[in-house]
Amino acid sequence: MKKNFFLYYIFCVLISLNYSHSKNYKNTVNNQDNHDMIINNIYIIGNTKYDKNFILNISKINVGESIDYYEIKINNVVNRLWKSNLFKNISVYKKVKYKNVIDLFIKLEDLMEIHEICIEEEEYGNIIIDKQLSSFIKDKYGDIISEFNIQDIKNEIKNFYKKKGFNEVKIDSKINNEKGKFILHFLINKGKKIEIEEFIFEGNNIINDKDLFSLLKNDKLFLISTIIEKPIRLFIRDSIDKNLEKIKKKYQSLGFRFAKVFLDYVWKKKSGNYGIKIRIIEGKKYYLGDVKFIGNSYVKDKDLKKIFSYNKEDIYNVIKIQKNIVDPSYHSIFNHYLNLGHIFVSIVPIEEVIKENNKINLKIIIKEKLPVYIKNIKIVGNNITKDYVIKRVLKIHTGELFSIEKIKESMHNIEKLFLFEKIFFKIIIDSNDNNYIDIEWNVKEKNNNDFQISGGFNGYNIKKFYGNLKMIFNNLSIKNIPRYKSWDPIPQGDGDKLIIFSNLEKDFKSIGVSLVKPWIYINDSTSLKIENDFSIKKLFNNDNHPFDDNYLINKNDEFLLKKIKNSLELKKEISVYPNLKVVTSINREKIVTPKDTDRSIYGKKGIFNFKNLYYLFSINRNLTNKESFPFKGSIFNLEIMSSFPYNIIGNIYEKNKKELNSSNFSITKIIPKEKKTIVMNYFKFKLSGNWYKKIYRNLVMNLGGEMGHIGLFNDNTDESFMKKIPPVHRFRMGGYEKKSENHIPLKGYSFSDNFSTYKMSKYGGTTYKKIFMEIRYLINKSYNNRIKSWFTTFIEGGNIGNSYKSLISKKINKTIGFGFRFFCKPIGLFGLDLSYPIDYMENKNFLESTKWKSNFFITKNN
Repeated sequence: MKKNFFLYYIFCVLISLNYSHSKNYKNTVNNQDNHDMIINNIYIIGNTKYDKNFILNISKINVGESIDYYEIKINNVVNRLWKSNLFKNISVYKKVKYKNVIDLFIKLEDLMEIHEICIEEEEYGNIIIDKQLSSFIKDKYGDIISEFNIQDIKNEIKNFYKKKGFNEVKIDSKINNEKGKFILHFLINKGKKIEIEEFIFEGNNIINDKDLFSLLKNDKLFLISTIIEKPIRLFIRDSIDKNLEKIKKKYQSLGFRFAKVFLDYVWKKKSGNYGIKIRIIEGKKYYLGDVKFIGNSYVKDKDLKKIFSYNKEDIYNVIKIQKNIVDPSYHSIFNHYLNLGHIFVSIVPIEEVIKENNKINLKIIIKEKLPVYIKNIKIVGNNITKDYVIKRVLKIHTGELFSIEKIKESMHNIEKLFLFEKIFFKIIIDSNDNNYIDIEWNVKEKNNNDFQISGGFNGYNIKKFYGNLKMIFNNLSIKNIPRYKSWDPIPQGDGDKLIIFSNLEKDFKSIGVSLVKPWIYINDSTSLKIENDFSIKKLFNNDNHPFDDNYLINKNDEFLLKKIKNSLELKKEISVYPNLKVVTSINREKIVTPKDTDRSIYGKKGIFNFKNLYYLFSINRNLTNKESFPFKGSIFNLEIMSSFPYNIIGNIYEKNKKELNSSNFSITKIIPKEKKTIVMNYFKFKLSGNWYKKIYRNLVMNLGGEMGHIGLFNDNTDESFMKKIPPVHRFRMGGYEKKSENHIPLKGYSFSDNFSTYKMSKYGGTTYKKIFMEIRYLINKSYNNRIKSWFTTFIEGGNIGNSYKSLISKKINKTIGFGFRFFCKPIGLFGLDLSYPIDYMENKNFLESTKWKSNFFITKNN
C-alpha cells in the first residue's frame, strides 16, 4: 500500500514539473513570435529565368519590410505570383537570422514557354492545319500556357466546332520539343455534323406543328442545299435558342403575353443524330385595356395615341406595342420626341395585368425634359478631306433643334460621298448647359484612288475579247492642281472627281476623261461634269457606211472612223423626292471620215466632217439599296435628247434653204461649202425601268423594260422615214455589252443578225423595245456584304423598228438562259451566261442545236 502511494506521488510530481516546463517554453516562444519579423534578405531559388527585381515587383515585397505573426503578407505574395500565370510551382521559406530577423527564400518553377500552337484537324485520314484558329488561340493566351490554360483552350475549340454543328468533338494535346522550340499540338477529331432528325412540339394548341416548323426554317439553323432537296438541320445550340425566342415572340404577337418556350429534352437516335422536344406553355390570351399617358406636356395625347396606333380591346401584341413606344429606329413615341429635340426624354411603359377579364392596362410614363439645341459640329478623323466637304452635306446645323431623322439623313449623305469606310457620330453634352450639345462626326478615310479593269469575250472566239480600263480619283482638289506644293502625292481633299477611261476591242478603241465638281458653290448642291471622249472604229469590207445606207465599204475604201465628243452636264438631286435626280447637259459631237474618201455622200463629194450639237435632259430615281444584289426597290430613268432645231429656226440660213430641201437627209448645211462640214438635226427619247421583288427568302425577281425613239424636227421629203436618220445615230440591238449610247444589248443575238425570225435591220432602227424577266437566287453572302454569289435565270426579248407601230408590235426576238455571278468587293463582279436565242433559225432540235451562246465577263464595281 505504501509502495503504491509512493509511486503515485512520484507520478504527480513529474506531471507537475512537465507542465511547468511546457508553460515556460510557450511563454518564451510567444514572447518571441508575437512580434513582427523583419526581412533581412530575399533569395530567389529554383528553376526560373526571371530576375529578382522582376519577381519582387510582381510579389510587391522588399527587404526591410515586416511580416506579421499570421504571415498574411506571405500568403499575398504567393497569390500574386500565381496570378501572374508565369510559374508552375511556388514555395516560400523563412530562416531565422537572429531574434525577429529572417531571410526569405522564394522557390519558383517556371511554366513552359510555348513558341507555337498548332491545331490539327483529322479529316478522312488526312491532317489539316487550321492556321486561322491557331493564330487566334495564340494571340488570346500568349506564350506562357499552364495546364489549366490547355483545358480552357480545349473547351474553346469545342465551342468553336459546336457552332458549326460538330457536337461530339474529341481533342488530344501534347507538347513537342522541335529544334529547341516547344510546340503545343492539338489533334482534333471533329466527327460528323450532328443533324436534328426529329422535332417534337408539346403544349402547342394555337399554332400547329407545321407553322412552328416554318418559323424554324427561316433561321441559319437550316443550310438549304440547292442540289439536295432534303434540308440539312444542324444541332447548333445558339441557333436553337434563337429559334425558341422566335417562337416565343410569335406567341406574344398573338396576345399570349406570358408564353414560355424552352428546350425540354434532347436524345440521340440510332443514326447518331439528335431528336429534340420543344415544350410550349401558351398561357392566356390578353387584350389591351386602358392606355394612359402621364407626364407629357410638349406633345398632346391625341398625337401620342396616333403614333401608338393601338385601341382598347385590340389583341395585346407586346412586340409591336414596345416597338411603337420605345424603338428609336422606328416611327415610335420615343423617336418622335428625339425629332423634337428631347434627347433626354424617359419613356417607361408599365403593365397592369387584370387576370379576371384577360386585359392589360398600360401606363406610359413620360419625363420629357427640355429640348436640346446644337451648339457645335465637329469633324474628326478626316486627314485628307476638308471639313466643308462633309459639313455641306449635313442636314442638321448649329443653332437648330436636335433631330434624329436629320442625323440619319446626314449620315446617309456622308456615306454617299464614298470617301469613308467608317462613319459614326457622338453626342457631347455641354457641361455648363444641359440644353446644348455638340455633335462630333467621326470618319475613317479610305483609299479613294482606284484602278479598275474589266473585260470578257463573246462566244467561243477569243478574238472577240473586249476590255475596259479606268483610273479614278475620287477626292481630288481641282483648285489646287496649279499649286504644286499642295500635291501629296496629288492635290486632294475637295471631293472633286477625275476619271480617265479607255475601251479596247479588236476593231474599236476609245479614250476619255471626265471631271466632276460635286458642288458648284459651297451652298449649291448642283454638280458640274465636263467630259471629253475620243474613239476610233475601223470599218472593213462590206461594213455599212456610217452615213450612207446605200453604200457598202469595199477593200479599197477601208478606213478609220473618228469620233470626238464633248459634254457639259449639270445634275441636281431633288430634296422633296428622295433619290430623284435631274440631269441636264449640252453635248457637242464631231465625226470625221478620211479626207480622201471619194464617195458622194448626201450629194457632195469628199465630205468628211459631221457635227452634232444637242441638249440632254434626264430624270433618274433609284429606290434600291444600290448593292450588287438588291432584294427590293425600283430604278426609273427618262432621257430626252434634242439637237439644236436648225430647221425650225431656219431663216438664219435662208440662202442655203433650197439646197437643204433637196437633200436626202434632214441635215442642214450652215457653213461654207469649202469647209466640208454638215450639221445633224434630230430628237430622241429613251425610257427604262427595273423592279426588284423578293419572292421567297433569297429568291428575287427582277422585271424590266425599256424603249426608245429617234425622229426629225422637219420632214419635207418623200424619202422613207428611216433613211432620214444617219445610220451612225440609229438604234442597234444585240450582244452582251453596251458599246455606245444607241446600242441595246440582247443576249444570244448579234447585230446585225439575218438569222433571227424577226430580222434586225443591218442599217439600225429609229425605234426599239426590250422586255426582260430575271430570277435570282442568292447562294451565300458574307456578314459585311463584301462577298456574294448567286445563280440567275432569265428570259428577255427585243427588236428594233422604224415606226411607232413597232413599239406595240408582238414581233420580238426572244432569249432564255441562265448564269452565275460572283461578287467580291475588292475585285468586282465575275459573270458567266449561257443563252439560247429562241428565234434564231436553225434546222436542229433544242438539244442538238449549237445555238447556245456563252459570255464571260469581269466588271470592277465602285
